[in-house]
Amino acid sequence: MISFACNTDDPVSRYGINHFIHTTGLSVQPTGRPDSGVCIGYEAEGRGLFSVAVVQNTALEEHAGEIAIHNQTYPLFQVPADTREAGDTCIAEFRSDDRKYPCISGSKSGIAIGFDLFRLTGSLLSGYLDKTEVRHKSAQNQSVFSPPLVDLYEDILFRAILTGCGEIGMPLVRKSHWPSGKEFAVCLTHDVDEFTKTYQWVTRPMRFLRKRNFYGIKNQMKSLSRRFRGHEPYWTFEEMMRNEKKLGVRSTYFFLKESGKKSLFRPESWHLYGRCHSLQKPRVIGLIQKLSEDGHEIGVHGSTFSHNNPTLLNQEKKEIEELLGQNVTGIRQHRLNLTIPDTWEYQSEAGFLYDTSLGYKAADGRGFRWGTCLPFHPHAATGMLPLLEIPLSLMDITLQDEENGWNVCSSAIEQVRNMGGLLTLLWHPAVFNDLEYPGLGDWYWRIIQRCKEDDAWLTTGQEIASWWQAREATAFDWRYTEDELSVTGDFSGGGSFDVYVPEHKTAELISENATLAEVKKDHYLLCPDGDDVSNEILVRLR
Repeated sequence: MISFACNTDDPVSRYGINHFIHTTGLSVQPTGRPDSGVCIGYEAEGRGLFSVAVVQNTALEEHAGEIAIHNQTYPLFQVPADTREAGDTCIAEFRSDDRKYPCISGSKSGIAIGFDLFRLTGSLLSGYLDKTEVRHKSAQNQSVFSPPLVDLYEDILFRAILTGCGEIGMPLVRKSHWPSGKEFAVCLTHDVDEFTKTYQWVTRPMRFLRKRNFYGIKNQMKSLSRRFRGHEPYWTFEEMMRNEKKLGVRSTYFFLKESGKKSLFRPESWHLYGRCHSLQKPRVIGLIQKLSEDGHEIGVHGSTFSHNNPTLLNQEKKEIEELLGQNVTGIRQHRLNLTIPDTWEYQSEAGFLYDTSLGYKAADGRGFRWGTCLPFHPHAATGMLPLLEIPLSLMDITLQDEENGWNVCSSAIEQVRNMGGLLTLLWHPAVFNDLEYPGLGDWYWRIIQRCKEDDAWLTTGQEIASWWQAREATAFDWRYTEDELSVTGDFSGGGSFDVYVPEHKTAELISENATLAEVKKDHYLLCPDGDDVSNEILVRLR
């Protein structure tokens, strides 16, 4: 019912094609079948009842212009073809300093996309944004929040497919992004870099003094007074666990064991003095075990130089596994250090299920570094890696000097919710001390409450990665004849399906091995019954 005609020898474009199919959750049929409904790709015209034709073009530019669609504008890294044809409707417009013309146009029989969407998404998911002025603009202007461009481009294509289905009166079935039809997901994480405040007793007051922030200096004095009375300002774990339990959420705690060499004569190494250098202290062992017992995930916070040292990476993983008595599946590199793709290859070889280091460092910008708020498999010279990358969305220290920090958080939530994506939070334990970081810890709890109200799925990195892995492994097919929809496959994985129906149609479940609920005007949620996972579900459209 859905087919692709995308002959290409370009591995980057092929990566973009496969990413779209797997991320969108489509079931794709071979090109040229007699029941082909919507055909998508470089040679799509005439291959189906409705075609979504994509222009093939491997050339990229740092910033060719912008695409304007749905009253929004986004960067475009190709000069697109003019898709204007007599009688066609302009869906999106290309804009640059001296040009303005339709770059996506549609008719009753097809939609033409004037740029190589697959080459663009494959390039962005290979790090192209790191080289463009979009990143530089974000770094220079902290009010800029880099949008999830890959997801926006792919949403354009998915909406084009839905339009085609509507034109030919055909439904569309795809795998839901998240369990129980949740609109979006939130991955809750904490990097445990340190347990005690050390050099910060000097650097933080100096920072406040330079900024003439006397309120901050006063809080530092209060914090020091409390330290003399036995209260360690960076040990906030009991409060964190109480609040997370109260809110009914669990988090991932990535523990660091720093082994980098430090020297008083090398200022660039001074930050290593304050980091955790041993996980073998009884209080730390007790904390790790208590967190695990309470249902939180324990992961590895790869030390400063482990991203280039697979032996060290394995040692750090093994030590935490011995403390826990179980396998560790998740990692985030300290300081978000990545040598791409080498680090991901080392992590994959070490047996990690996922990494969540791909994000902006404080000085580099904010937002979605490679243009996506969804998990993806990084691409290396050997092909797609089994390791799953969970992109980092929001980090506390990128917000600490932001006057409108909550607006940034709200914008991130809204963008992720609109894309049905994943919001990954990183809040360090130290920021939950209000004397040290006034208000910053409160934003974390406020984000959780807001996302719970929006019916998001809030969970650990391991749960996210396991779900996504099971979703990818779920194979299914569907057929639509004479107003009857048949969905077949292995439903034992517990996933659900989004069923989009043509305008003025309603769906009604025929078989008794599933539930069907309308969640939007054009969108139903189909959930196979866990007690009866027979391999065919029947739905009637009226």
